[in-house]
Amino acid sequence: MPGRQATDGVAPASLGALEELLGTVRVSGRPGEAHVTLSGLGGAIHVWVSPLRGEGQSLLLLRATPDGSSPLTAPDDPLLPELMRLTPDAIVFTNEQGMLLSMNAAFAELVKISADRGVQGRSLGDWLERDGGGFTNLLASVCRSGVKRMGARLWDEKGMSTDIELSAVLIHNGDSNSIGFIIRAVQPRGPGAPHAGSVH
Repeated sequence: MPGRQATDGVAPASLGALEELLGTVRVSGRPGEAHVTLSGLGGAIHVWVSPLRGEGQSLLLLRATPDGSSPLTAPDDPLLPELMRLTPDAIVFTNEQGMLLSMNAAFAELVKISADRGVQGRSLGDWLERDGGGFTNLLASVCRSGVKRMGARLWDEKGMSTDIELSAVLIHNGDSNSIGFIIRAVQPRGPGAPHAGSVH
């Protein structure tokens, strides 16, 4: 709902809790969650908020699901905020094991695959990792801390490598979790430049 405040439609009794959650996540840089009641007959919802960086600015990723609803495996593509679907940054959702659930067109372009080609069953590590357990360690860090930002290197389907900046956040889906990644290509830092924290 572009142009709407995140607090629109929230019952007055829950406004304070939601505003406190948004402020805490923005300041701490760590994800948080709360139970919120909607106004009218909207009922109760579970709200999860996590910090993200995109388009050179700090953003908040907010998910809301009805209390007691079945957990989702990943955010449905039609429900992605317009900014995320149209941003030049690559966006990927995986399960906790790093297996792809969905992606945007920018990621497909970055790794040189068809946007309408099914990627379910492939691991994000197919493009991030060459040797060692770097990607496994990255997933473990995200699941442990809830958020991770780092520099890395990505290989496309043609074997060409690109330096990237990667932001990852853990997304709670009831009894299961998924991970959201924002990936941005960056200018090479020159031959022989070290890749601190790289996943390779």
